[in-house]
Parts: sequence; structure tokens; C-alpha cells
Amino acid sequence: MRCTLFHPPRPGATNTVPPLGLLSLASVLEANGHRAVLVDAALSGETGSALRETLKKTDPEILLITAFSSDVAVLRSELPGIRRELGNIPFLLGGPHSSCRGLEALSDLPEADTVFLGEAEETLPRFLEAPEKKLPGVISRRDP
Repeated sequence: MRCTLFHPPRPGATNTVPPLGLLSLASVLEANGHRAVLVDAALSGETGSALRETLKKTDPEILLITAFSSDVAVLRSELPGIRRELGNIPFLLGGPHSSCRGLEALSDLPEADTVFLGEAEETLPRFLEAPEKKLPGVISRRDP
């Protein structure tokens, strides 16, 4: 599966810290036979149409998004356009915001389809094998 891992932009901030969680997930994805591409918009500073074009060029079948709670406002602004550009692929949300907010993270970011709680290195490969299966630490919009 073609997976794009997305570190959101942080307008007005200079970020030199690499997204270690996404890099760890990328290695797990690749070890499980998936293609992983990182788009670090916090580093590149891309927003708007430039960011959407960069994400589209990765040709993802799934978008994995990490977020701190401080990223929610920019993601609320960017994700609707990203959704229009990428179409109906799954948007998976992880990171500290998801772990803190749980189910509410789906309300915070309506474009997200699924939320991962805690570390996803073990649950993500199992989710990708069987997305319809209920897994601990994974909350999906389709869950009752």
C-alpha cells in the first residue's frame, strides 16, 4: 500500500525537530511491505495549494497524519482542501492530540476517518491488513 505520512505545517514557527514518530512508523510500514513517503510541512513550510500538490504527487492510498493539539487549527484549515485533492482515501490520525482526545479527535478534525491512540507501531500494520476488524487503541468513524 502507498502510505503518505504527513507532519502538518506550523505557520510562523521554525521547526528543526524531525517527526520521530512518523519516521518510526515509516520503518514499520516498509518492513511490512508498504511504501512510505514522509511529507514534513512543518519543515518545508508549505501550505495551501503547494502543500496539496506535494501530497498529491506522493500518490497515496492512505494518509497518516500526526498532530499535537496545537496543530488542530491549521489542520482544520488545510484538511478540507487536502481531502478534495486526494479524494476518498482513508485519513488516519495519530500523535499526542489523538491520544489525549480519543473519540473527540474525530469531532475536532472531521476529515479524519480513524484515530490511533498511543504508539501505532503494532496496531497500524494489523489495521492495514484488516481495516474492518476492531482493534484496541483504534477508533474508527464507522464504529458503533
